[in-house]
Amino acid sequence: MNLKRMFPVFAIALGLVLAVATSGFKDKPANKDLSTYYFVYHPERGPASDPDNWDFTSDNSLCEGGGQSCKIRLTENHVNTMTSPVTIDASSEPGGNLPTVSGSGSNLVPDPSSSFYDLISDKDPE
Repeated sequence: MNLKRMFPVFAIALGLVLAVATSGFKDKPANKDLSTYYFVYHPERGPASDPDNWDFTSDNSLCEGGGQSCKIRLTENHVNTMTSPVTIDASSEPGGNLPTVSGSGSNLVPDPSSSFYDLISDKDPE
């Protein structure tokens, strides 16, 4: 067998094998085609870091929180759709709490730098 003639065939075959093997590892865009859910905050219940202080709402309009976050949008990755109504699943976060930062006064507001949130409505002014 002439190795010079077989080399291009082996190179093409190896290239095809590598192309097929690596095609499954391409990154998918974040949040693409994921369902989203809105939650409204009830400050009278307690801190914004507690998922129990946010209630699911079908109202997807933005709100005015007066310097305090009042509504968040989360993708299906961060909600429990097995409950009725839908609830926030913060089990992937430290202590099971929502990612927050200090806002005006002693208020905690959702952390705008966190990838946990898809949208924060009327976050505390920076």
